[in-house]
Amino acid sequence: MNIHRLENNAFMEEKQGWERPGFFLRKRSDVSHYDWYGSYNFLRCHSSTYEKYLNGNLKYQFSDHYDIIRNEALTCRKHAVVFNMSYFGKMYLTGPDAEKAAEWLFTSSIKNKENKIIYTCALNDEGGVEADLTFCKIKSFSKNFNENQTKGNCIYIVCGGASANYTYHFLDSEIKKKNFKAFLHNVTEDIGILSIQGPKSLSILQKIVDADISDSCFPKNTWIFGNIKTRTRKLKIKILRVSFVGELGFELHIPQSYCSEIYKYLMRIGKQFGLKNAGYRALYSLSSEKGYHLWGFDLRPDDTPVEANLAFTCKREIPYRGKKVVDEQRKTGVKKKLIYLTLDEHIPLWGLEGVYRNGNPIGFLRRGEYAYTLGKSIGQLYLERRDGLKIDDEYINAGHYEIDSMGRFLEATCHLKSPLN
Repeated sequence: MNIHRLENNAFMEEKQGWERPGFFLRKRSDVSHYDWYGSYNFLRCHSSTYEKYLNGNLKYQFSDHYDIIRNEALTCRKHAVVFNMSYFGKMYLTGPDAEKAAEWLFTSSIKNKENKIIYTCALNDEGGVEADLTFCKIKSFSKNFNENQTKGNCIYIVCGGASANYTYHFLDSEIKKKNFKAFLHNVTEDIGILSIQGPKSLSILQKIVDADISDSCFPKNTWIFGNIKTRTRKLKIKILRVSFVGELGFELHIPQSYCSEIYKYLMRIGKQFGLKNAGYRALYSLSSEKGYHLWGFDLRPDDTPVEANLAFTCKREIPYRGKKVVDEQRKTGVKKKLIYLTLDEHIPLWGLEGVYRNGNPIGFLRRGEYAYTLGKSIGQLYLERRDGLKIDDEYINAGHYEIDSMGRFLEATCHLKSPLN
């Protein structure tokens, strides 16, 4: 997959050992072999164009590639783009106790959810979010959707790539600790994900899929098996109608053996609709301005769903790990709460900037992005009261907020939810 992305001028990044496209350059730039910058008796490469592109991105001001990333983000909002999300974690939970284990592990219930895609959290004993993910029930377990299928209870799990190993080991250790007759299979490297997002995504996908994917037949947050009709054959895939950017969109879960073939076919058919490649710099901007969480940043093991505005994922009747804390916070309130801050001044935010309320330091941004749709920077902060009392919306809205950006105190507007939501 990445070979084809490089052919389309992908500027690559690394995350958890995976290569992924950060954005797509306008001009092709071949990547030379690593020369250790001329050290250790290595000769310096003559071509350093890619290195210059890299240096243009390594700065505390806006990247030299700001316009490229902006164009990718706005193309997603107005037309359609493709994200390669293959490094996301993919797992199957199988065995006689698969559903029983899922009910204990996840804050959302799995009962009576055939063909539904459920967003959920997995908590520790203190109610902290150890993972956030989606899951769905399927009738068989297969790495390639065709052969060697194992019948019986099966739950398909998808989580962020940066936290995939952590998520797998957290879930697996709890399954073993509780002696569930269930097994977690990591199939991340066996299945690729192409995510097509944007208002035109349905029109493009309908051109190549042999199933009716209209709203009435394929509602949001559901999944189906379908076939991609190439010129020479049909290729079976799993289609999930979900979005990490808040647009009409679909994820194509594809066996790695023909993922590249489908990518090339999709880009060829989508060209007439203005379909473009997009990278993770645009993806993170789009998700942040929509208010979606990024585990490890604005969602961590010391944040509860109630504090993170994710209480809607938590079932009320069925027991799950960490439920006691969640129930108590629902009843009595919390001492910290996730809020959003935006800047009117055209200054980038990167995360970790200090934040002040009424002139007093109150913490730092967990996450910072430029929201291209909003046309301003946006950051996430967990606000706590200095007096240790419970926090509420009235207290949040009564404050005057400033963000310390490289020594400059910038006035910030506070939002209880993402302003784009």
